[in-house]
Amino acid sequence: MASNTAQASQAPIPELRLTGLIGSGRQAQALVEIGNQSGTICVGRRGLCPGAGQAALLPVGWSVTGIDLGRGQLVVFQGGQRRVFSL
Repeated sequence: MASNTAQASQAPIPELRLTGLIGSGRQAQALVEIGNQSGTICVGRRGLCPGAGQAALLPVGWSVTGIDLGRGQLVVFQGGQRRVFSL
């Protein structure tokens, strides 16, 4: 499980917590809490889900590179590092 306490050189990294995974049609979504917000994120830049009409939950520079329903994992690329969050 990734550490949520890593520090960026300019700003603190908000704490991300994986709370669930959803498989809907051909797209997997992760339920997360980040800072004082919660919602769903998808694979792609800043975790934006196509057609959801929601603001990005993840900060600039973060990308979701994988959501593995079978393993219960979310993979995020942030600050040059791959971070894996597990249920």
